[in-house]
Amino acid sequence: MSQSFSISREALYKDLWKTALSTYAKLKNVPLEKLKQACKDNNIPTPSPQHWKNIKRGIPSPVAPLPSGENVIITIPTVKHRNGHSHLSCKAYDLCILKILETFSDENKAVTTNQIIKLMEKQDLHIDRRTVYASIKTLKDVGYDISDYNDNGVGYKIDSRAFSMAEVKLLLDSLSLNPYKDTNTCMPVIKKLRNMISATSWDVRRNLALAVEKKFIPEDFHLSLDTIDIALMNNLKIEFDYTKFDINGNLVPYREESFVVAPYWIFAMNHTYYLVTSSNIPDTTMRFRIDRIRNVRLTDKHFDPKHSDRHRIVIGEYAPNHIDGIVATLRCSNDLLEKVMDNFSDFLSSVKLTDNNDGTFTAKIDGGLITLSEWAASVADKCEVLSPPELREAVINKLKNNVYGV
Repeated sequence: MSQSFSISREALYKDLWKTALSTYAKLKNVPLEKLKQACKDNNIPTPSPQHWKNIKRGIPSPVAPLPSGENVIITIPTVKHRNGHSHLSCKAYDLCILKILETFSDENKAVTTNQIIKLMEKQDLHIDRRTVYASIKTLKDVGYDISDYNDNGVGYKIDSRAFSMAEVKLLLDSLSLNPYKDTNTCMPVIKKLRNMISATSWDVRRNLALAVEKKFIPEDFHLSLDTIDIALMNNLKIEFDYTKFDINGNLVPYREESFVVAPYWIFAMNHTYYLVTSSNIPDTTMRFRIDRIRNVRLTDKHFDPKHSDRHRIVIGEYAPNHIDGIVATLRCSNDLLEKVMDNFSDFLSSVKLTDNNDGTFTAKIDGGLITLSEWAASVADKCEVLSPPELREAVINKLKNNVYGV
């Protein structure tokens, strides 16, 4: 037999000006949309959201009078419950129980059958133990890694997730350390990451003090990155304006005309994004800071990436540590050991070291010509380039062209 909720028109009007419409629907176990329709059909005014905001703030808010009419009895069907089940389908139960496991269980915490039933009841979903067993079996059958009482002696829990707790912390730290982050971009990502772990692990804050100041981020920075990515994927030339700082610290146009270039690569170095592009000189490139680029536009001009080995050029010139770059041999003072490892070693085997037993060591490093020459010149009082000749010459030229004239 179907169940229903009945009330007079005047009584419903008085109730709805005491309790919000959605709250009243839950209290009376009636569908919200049917309650709204009943009010519309019987010409019963209902409070606006602003009314309840005013009440909460202590601001007087008038009550709309009930229009004249017969005080009829209004009947609204309630949410149906049969055999301990709500009106939802079995598939919906499976999804609800999966959500409970994702929210309240993790590799260290399980939820019992009784806890699942109580959590379902809080959502006005009434199920029995057999339904829980059936839903868990269905979830296991479709591939979810769920352990049960026989495995852990407690209840049900998801043993593997898209991201572990350690991985979520790593991603959150990466967001915190990114100098190009902005709140509008990061907050939605942080919320999604939090949804990847259980509610018991939501507090994933670090005692992390950031010493690196946030970089100046132009409004169209992320749009520029996206547009350049599209150009790279489709081998399209791009057009953009470039800027530089003037003596007053303001960004001004680098030149009047725009640059039209073939983008080769995006790479990051020293917390800065760079775009490497073609040059008018064969087998050479130009490098632009992406945070100085403005108004990136796609052109309809295609370029052939095979025309020049762009990957080899970019890696060979700029990569701080890559097998396709040059192999440099440096003789360094022992107090440079930490700096060498910090700058050029992704793994301990990436840099080969030999102790000279005279307060120095010899390092063989795979790296890019530009990066290595800039680094070696900055520590020239404690580091000598032994080979290759082009790297040694590059460092000598940098040292000759200094402002001190020595």
